[in-house]
Amino acid sequence: MRQRLARPPGRLVFDDVSPVIWQALDNETYEAKEAKWISKAVKPGDRVLELGSGIGIITSLIAQIPDVQVWAFEANPADDGPREYEEAEPDAA
Repeated sequence: MRQRLARPPGRLVFDDVSPVIWQALDNETYEAKEAKWISKAVKPGDRVLELGSGIGIITSLIAQIPDVQVWAFEANPADDGPREYEEAEPDAA
């Protein structure tokens, strides 16, 4: 049975994300080069197939573009399927 971790405010939590990845997510360097190219490469109305989606950071950025359809697959056998997570609360304005 997986241990459910407490959710940091406004963030998804996966129980198998390493501290190194958490640090990169916190300081916005995780897949930063890939992320900056999303708006240049993907346009509204595009269909995107992402192979090797990892924890879904790039997938989530692609999915925010209007009228984009995205299919994402992770083939890593160490990734044993859907993870438990807490939904992020919207930031209070």
